[in-house]
Amino acid sequence: LAQAVAEFGSGRHHHTSGLYPLDSASAMTRMKTSTPNAHIKVLSWNILDDEYCMNSNCFEILDKGESLDVCHWQNRLPLIVRELEESQADVILLQEVSPHMFADLRGALQPLGYEGICDGEVWTTATFWHQNWRLESWKNIAEEPPHLHHRLVGKQEACPQSSKYFFRTLGVAFRDAQGQCLLCINLHTDWRDGVQVRQQQVHRALQVGLEVCSELGWRDVPTVLAGDFNQDTKDLGFIAEEPGSLEDAYGDVNNSITSNTAEPADEEARFTYASSLDPNSNKQCIDTIFHSKHLRCTGVLVKARDTFMTGSCVMPNTRFPSDHLPVASEFEIVRSTDGAIVCA
Repeated sequence: LAQAVAEFGSGRHHHTSGLYPLDSASAMTRMKTSTPNAHIKVLSWNILDDEYCMNSNCFEILDKGESLDVCHWQNRLPLIVRELEESQADVILLQEVSPHMFADLRGALQPLGYEGICDGEVWTTATFWHQNWRLESWKNIAEEPPHLHHRLVGKQEACPQSSKYFFRTLGVAFRDAQGQCLLCINLHTDWRDGVQVRQQQVHRALQVGLEVCSELGWRDVPTVLAGDFNQDTKDLGFIAEEPGSLEDAYGDVNNSITSNTAEPADEEARFTYASSLDPNSNKQCIDTIFHSKHLRCTGVLVKARDTFMTGSCVMPNTRFPSDHLPVASEFEIVRSTDGAIVCA
C-alpha cells in the first residue's frame, strides 16, 4: 500500500471512545468455521440517500406507475435491514447514508450484534461490523464544493477541493480476539467528476487507510477497498496494475455463486446500478470489492434478478430498496508459512 498511494492530505482521526457498548446477549446467531475468523465476509452497498430518492428517483417511479411509498425511508429501511441480516457479513460498508439514516440503521442492527460508525455528514459512508471484531481506529475524508449545499459539518477543515462535486471515504481498522487485524476502506466518488479526479480519490482513500495503520503501528495488514466507484469496474485496472496491488474480487465473476443466486453468473449481464430495468436502460457495473494478497476470495455475491426485480421494472421498488445492488465477497485469510497471523 505504501508504494501504491501518492502523498495526499488526511482526514480527521477518531478513536473508539463515545461508541455505545454492544449487547452481546442479543447478537445474531452465526455459523462459525473451525478456525475463528478463518473466513471473513464483507458487503458493500449504496443504499440510496433518502433525500435524493424522494427528490430524484421518485419521478421515474411515478412514471412507471409505482407508488411513491417505495421511496419513503420508513418503507425502505426494513428491506435494507433484511438484506443485511441475510448476508451475515462480518463487515458492512454502506454509501449514501445521512445522519438520520445512520441512526435508524444502527438502532436496527445493534440487536443483530452489529455496531457502526459514520462521520456525521450527509450523503456519507458508514461502516458496520459484527461484534466478533473490535474497532481500533478510523479516519475519514468528506469534501465537496460550497455550491452543493450539503452542509458539511467539517467543511472548515476539508481537504483540498480537487473534486467539483463530492468525495467520501472512511478507513476503519479492526482486530479480533485472536489478534487478527483487518483494514476496510469505504469509498464513494461522484459520477460527475472526471476520471482522473476519481482515480486520484482512490489513491487518497488508500492513503487514509495507510495512515490509520501507521498510527496503530500496523504493517502488512489484510485490506479491503470497496464502495461505489461511479466508474465501470473494467476501467479500474490501474488499482491492480500498481506495486502493492489490490485484486478485484469480481474479476472472475464465475469464481463462485452465493446461495441466494438462482441463475448462472453471467459477467456480461451482471450490473450493480440501474435507474430502470427496462431492456434499453443504461445498466452499469460501478460497485465492487478489492482485496489485498492476504485475502483469498472464496465467493462473491451475484444476485438473481427475481430477488430484486418487479413487473414495474424500476428500482427501488416494493421488493428492493435501492437503485444499487449490494456486492459481497467472502475471503479466506492467507496465513504465513509458519501459521502466524498477518499483522505486526
